[in-house]
Amino acid sequence: MTFKPKNLINGFEIRKIGNPFVLLIFALLYYAISLLCRWLASTPDSVTPVWFPDGFAVAFVYLWGYKVLPSVFLGSFLANFWAFSNLNNFWSVISYTIAISIMALGTMFGTGVSAYYLRHSNSKESPLQNLQRVGKFIFFSALLAPILNATFGISILLLQGKISSDLIIFSWFTWWISNITAILLITPLFFTWKDWLYFNKI
Repeated sequence: MTFKPKNLINGFEIRKIGNPFVLLIFALLYYAISLLCRWLASTPDSVTPVWFPDGFAVAFVYLWGYKVLPSVFLGSFLANFWAFSNLNNFWSVISYTIAISIMALGTMFGTGVSAYYLRHSNSKESPLQNLQRVGKFIFFSALLAPILNATFGISILLLQGKISSDLIIFSWFTWWISNITAILLITPLFFTWKDWLYFNKI
């Protein structure tokens, strides 16, 4: 099935999002949810096993298109900058800004790949319509795409000395699992919400 770049899902047009103010709200929402996750996990300065923002991010891009991706980048940048940055001097700020920007790019790419599969293969039908679609959603969007997020993120943390080399596998796996959990728990709620809007003609 060929995906057409318009916001039609189940024959139902999701309102297009292009207003910069709305995109900023998405970014701040991502950041706010990240703070909540770190507070719940009690890991303010390390990799957390709970990372719901990515589940929201995939859902937002799935519903409202790729214009939302800059919001994902900004939200991820803010979330990781305050958690991992070193503000001791000017050069450390510059170094960490570049590093965290690369980390945010990884989050944006991973989210984009995950949402691309959903939009490409489910342009007219729900990803939860049958077991085959559910299986593909789990494999491609929830398991494969977050590999980008985890690889970018852990690589940067390792280069910046935020994690030791003997913990790289554990940290990578924790990051990956946190993304998988978010996409499996949060993103399907938006599939259900979208279907409810469609069936109730709202």
